[in-house]
Amino acid sequence: MPRSTSHRMSTLAFAAAALMALPILKGEDPKHDYFTTSDGVKIHYITMGDHGSWVVLIHGFSDSAQRMFFSTGIAPALAKNHRVVAIDNRNHGMSDKPQLNGPGRALDTIELMDHLKIEKAHIGGYSMGGAFTGSLLAKAIPNASSPRTSAAQESMKPIRSGSQNCRKIIPVQIPWKRS
Repeated sequence: MPRSTSHRMSTLAFAAAALMALPILKGEDPKHDYFTTSDGVKIHYITMGDHGSWVVLIHGFSDSAQRMFFSTGIAPALAKNHRVVAIDNRNHGMSDKPQLNGPGRALDTIELMDHLKIEKAHIGGYSMGGAFTGSLLAKAIPNASSPRTSAAQESMKPIRSGSQNCRKIIPVQIPWKRS
């Protein structure tokens, strides 16, 4: 390779690495933590962002919060204007795995919201997480005639924590792209 081409490639590689490190340099690292559910399972979750409304993200089957929402840039983009929390469902990611290859549990999301004292939030789920979102919405509004969920990857839907009655639903549409 001629020296000028090699120099340009080195400069581009350095610039790309610097841009990727920018959130780290600004102190915007995601924070990892755990809580224990009512049935004794240790659940891992990741938070990012310190202002705006809460956004709760629930990953799909056989995935993790880190891979699905943070490595893809989804959570950091949302964290610019929101407080983001992404749960590692039980049997997935860094959470306990009480059942080999088992599913997650929708109730863990409500317990996480209670643990963090989240009164209302936008909830978004993909695949299994979308099914959990629908389940939570159905429990929050038991007489909803046709709640739409994000089981397909089209949108994010909301839920309120705490009691079984939803006081306020905050609708939000966020385009979702496959990575």
